[in-house]
Amino acid sequence: RNDLQGPAVTLASDLETILTMDNESIVEAFVSGSGPTVAILVEDAPAADELAAALRRRGRHAVATQTPAML
Repeated sequence: RNDLQGPAVTLASDLETILTMDNESIVEAFVSGSGPTVAILVEDAPAADELAAALRRRGRHAVATQTPAML
């Protein structure tokens, strides 16, 4: 739980748009720290690549990464 997520969304309302994106592969989305960084967990590496590309098309900086368990 991040107690700073609510205030971050209040100050940067576009975060809410990202946090509530309609994408079947999203497992969880949350504000990291006090914002405006958002972490989005997805089902697999291809989904992460597709989501990052979609966010970049919207003008966002997005990077898909993998945990060692996914390698």
